[in-house]
Amino acid sequence: AECRLNAFTNGSTWIGVVRDVPKLAGGLFVCATRSNGYAFKTDGNKTTTDNNGSSYGNSYTAGDIIGIALDLDNNQIFFYKNGTIQNSGTAAFTSITALNQGVADTSQHFVFGADTDPGNNFTFNFGADSTFHGYETAGGNSDANGIGDFAYPVPTGYLALCTENLPNPTIGPNSGTQATDHFNTVLYTGNGSTQSITGVGFQPDLLWIKARTSTDYHGLFDSSRGSTKRLFVNETDAESTQSAGVTSFDSDGFSLGSNLGQNRNTATFVAWNWKGNGGTTSSDGNGDITSTVQVNSLAKSSIVLYTGFGESVKTVGHGIGAVPETIWFFPRSSSGNRHVYHHKIGNGKALYFNENNTEQTDGNFLNNTTPTSSLITLGTSSAANPESVTMVAYCYTGVEGFSQFGSYVGNGANSGPYVYTGFKPAWLMIKCSSGHAESWHIWDNKRMVPDGGFTGDTGTRGGGGNPNQAALSPDTDGQDTSASTPYNIDFLSQGFKIREDHDLLNGSGDTYVYWAFAELPFKFSNAE
Repeated sequence: AECRLNAFTNGSTWIGVVRDVPKLAGGLFVCATRSNGYAFKTDGNKTTTDNNGSSYGNSYTAGDIIGIALDLDNNQIFFYKNGTIQNSGTAAFTSITALNQGVADTSQHFVFGADTDPGNNFTFNFGADSTFHGYETAGGNSDANGIGDFAYPVPTGYLALCTENLPNPTIGPNSGTQATDHFNTVLYTGNGSTQSITGVGFQPDLLWIKARTSTDYHGLFDSSRGSTKRLFVNETDAESTQSAGVTSFDSDGFSLGSNLGQNRNTATFVAWNWKGNGGTTSSDGNGDITSTVQVNSLAKSSIVLYTGFGESVKTVGHGIGAVPETIWFFPRSSSGNRHVYHHKIGNGKALYFNENNTEQTDGNFLNNTTPTSSLITLGTSSAANPESVTMVAYCYTGVEGFSQFGSYVGNGANSGPYVYTGFKPAWLMIKCSSGHAESWHIWDNKRMVPDGGFTGDTGTRGGGGNPNQAALSPDTDGQDTSASTPYNIDFLSQGFKIREDHDLLNGSGDTYVYWAFAELPFKFSNAE
């Protein structure tokens, strides 16, 4: 970035970067000071919390342009005066760090800034206008990617600060596959007879269906077990065969019979669809227990079928070639809780889809062992390794720009935490893992309902928008929520923002874990 000092009245002012600062109610930032960042002063000194007033470069005054080269690969920063690097090319600071206050991830965050004492006047240029609104003659300098309009040449290895310079994700525009090729939501209305649901964009290999306007159970289907094999999410029942439920997985969706749970006449439904490998499975003999796996190598997910051993610790292969960050375990041939592993709560604890409890300590669940890039370790409890019981496990790990499985801590304020995911969410599930018992909640980008209440829309985002208030709870058979329930959440271009002080989403000091899949990576998302 470049910053022109237009005028100043203070004896010595500064230009630089400020580390993340705490947020006030309403989402505003606390005013920053140079002691909370890394700055170059008009007297030629550099200043920060631990280095206040040491000599660095030449002094500068009104009319000078200061270049700021921020290097987060090597955690250092350089300053330029009118195109000339200062301090003979030695970095001003070589161990810069961010505070990350008020954000929910561990990435570094900085804000470009300058001294705003009364009478000071600055103009920043991030590559949009090298004239600084007419103060200067245009420089016409771009970065190595041909992007930007800077007054002075861009240093080698540095790029303009813009989304176009972000790397192309594996899944997304400008890549061979899009987010909607791996996950998509469709809405439909039941007819009580037979029908084919289209518009998914691919053959779903994991299908989760819930009635929105009736109290039918959450139904889970996948192409490894076969389309007619149904599991409930919110109940502990064993797998059942429903010949009139989901009758087939099709190239652009799925077909339904007359079963009320998936096709009740006039009821509206939501179907969440994940792509696997088109139903193609293989045997994985890496573990003590040989499994049957269906793997989506791009989305880093798999469907794993195996039979529990029960009497001793065993390993089973999952096939995705990366460490799973979350695993959903469902018993098939026997009833039982639906255990959920999430890497943020650890390998000695579990959540249950069918209950609203906080995380439950169970060292025998995964034998206090974190999954590896090839194996899941199953403990001796009935959670994931019941003796002679057939099981299915759904495994996922985060893919940049497509999926993320993380956590945040509530602040109890109407302006709740902002969570950076690196993409605009298409599907979001949140569960309070510690602090208080609370139902699971799911939002998506097709049921979005703004202030004004549940509209019963039939599939277009149309009347929907932020805050998104349409939630469904996997541990209950409840219908879509209305605007009177405190589920306010914003889907944003880079993540999501909690807009509620209620314990449902934002109990002060409570920890919440989340599962998110993308609509678009941040590089291609419009601001929202």
